[in-house]
Amino acid sequence: TITYKLTTSVSGQGAISPSEGTYEENTEVKLNAEPKEGWKFDGWGGDAKGSDKSTTVTMDSDKNVTATFSEIPVKKYDLTTSVSGQGSISPSKGTYDENTEVKLTAKPEEGWKFDSWDGVNEEDWTENPVTITMDSDRKVTANFSKIPEKYELTTSVSGQGSISPSKGTYDENTEVKLTANPEKGWKFDNWEGVQEED
Repeated sequence: TITYKLTTSVSGQGAISPSEGTYEENTEVKLNAEPKEGWKFDGWGGDAKGSDKSTTVTMDSDKNVTATFSEIPVKKYDLTTSVSGQGSISPSKGTYDENTEVKLTAKPEEGWKFDSWDGVNEEDWTENPVTITMDSDRKVTANFSKIPEKYELTTSVSGQGSISPSKGTYDENTEVKLTANPEKGWKFDNWEGVQEED
């Protein structure tokens, strides 16, 4: 019986199956090109032709087959960020491969708080940190608002009566309605410590 030897080689990153063997004369051998992830098959060389991933060679002599693979270009997208209010975003910018997931963290300055994002998925707009997928160029804004100062209200009376409410702690710029309640036989005269026109 006459036999012939099959040998293969690759250019780039991938494999040929089967990669070698000894076959009887005129045996038809089906070869498959298997690119690695991130690579694509370009074509056959040597004793095989074509660009289909599968090809057949007839073993009527020793055969040497080459498969050529090339790297698939990876799209890259730019991330840019901005803030409204006082704070920062980490990371603040970058260039990422397509579909990379990027975790963004909003960091408010002292006296400020994080409110929301612009430019992220609608359902994630209040999440912090938030993860975005770089499927395009992305521009993301973090919105911060000032934390209101807290102020104490204290009251006192001259004469006989009471004030409602008599005390409390309130956010800055809160409007508080005060009511003077004279005791029986007494009447309200005036306030001290309020705006002059009141």
